[in-house]
Amino acid sequence: MQANARYFLKSDSWLRMATLDVSSFYEHIDVEILADDLTCLSQSAEKSKNLNKFLVSFQRINHAWGLPQGSDASGILANLYLAPVDEFLAKNDLRYLRYSDDIMIFHRDWTELRDVLSEINRILRARRLSMSAHKTQILEPSDAFQRIHDVRKASLSAACDIGIPGAHIEVRRYFDEVTKGDPSDTRSLRFVINRLAKLQDDYAVSWCLDNLPFIAHIAKETFAYLAVFKNRVEEVQKKLVNFMRSGASESYPYLEQRILRYFLTLDLSDERMKESAWLILEDRNREDFPREFASRYLGRSASVAEAQLLRHKFEEEPNITMRRALLMSLYESQNLSQRYLRDVEEYIPQLKWVCKYLRTGPNIPVS
Repeated sequence: MQANARYFLKSDSWLRMATLDVSSFYEHIDVEILADDLTCLSQSAEKSKNLNKFLVSFQRINHAWGLPQGSDASGILANLYLAPVDEFLAKNDLRYLRYSDDIMIFHRDWTELRDVLSEINRILRARRLSMSAHKTQILEPSDAFQRIHDVRKASLSAACDIGIPGAHIEVRRYFDEVTKGDPSDTRSLRFVINRLAKLQDDYAVSWCLDNLPFIAHIAKETFAYLAVFKNRVEEVQKKLVNFMRSGASESYPYLEQRILRYFLTLDLSDERMKESAWLILEDRNREDFPREFASRYLGRSASVAEAQLLRHKFEEEPNITMRRALLMSLYESQNLSQRYLRDVEEYIPQLKWVCKYLRTGPNIPVS
């Protein structure tokens, strides 16, 4: 997005740039409006109904509003929610860039940009959203270029890519500034975590582990970073287990999924994590995605008795998505007979292709 913005501004030195951001975007997405959008878009009323049910359950269980943050699916749904803004800008032949709720619009005329912002504000209000006042402005050409050309980030990226001596000191300093500054500046936090991962610098490991609930929206980058440091696995494992067992994780299903994925990816066996995984699996009020990973984790280290219990869970589970996950966990426990697999294929047609796949003896990726 920044590179494209620089290209626009360089191509026409008279361009002004309007910037806008939506206040607490994910938290203020109206699930009912989103459900209407999905119904119009989808050819399957059943699928849109199931997704709407999931979003309503998320709000009820987590005492939260809007969309859960962090997952790829949330990003796709958030983009759909702002489709009317895209449509308005495209129909008026305006040059613009958008990343989630961060929008840049380019035009020579200040008055034109002001009118565009006013219309976008009306569109947002109709969708129960509002523009962030302190992040919405119209910039003159010189100010616009200065705004998008973040010299410091560019310098840090180059230093990391080239391997300039002392780069890690500057990246650490920037990390300290970001974590002590604006807590909503997720872009800078994501940037600096990725730079530390590139440098294989474990400076932020302890901070990440101590602030898990506050960085759930960048869980993907955080756990990719943590996975780099094999020498600190024991510390990471201990803190993640404590977090799961504290009960704090229940409000952050995407974090639970990422934690279980971390344990699966590194093939970590921990009895206390198994206890947490059983609690997640057995709680049908929880979202499917942590339950799926809980079943996978249990399957990979299941005893014969535990595998029998997983089979029982499979047979009584009403959710077909979870039945698929449990069937794979039974396979990974090495307690899934060919006879039972044939029975499942015959009597549960929705799992026919899963059964055919498992019959080939695959090594199932963590995904």
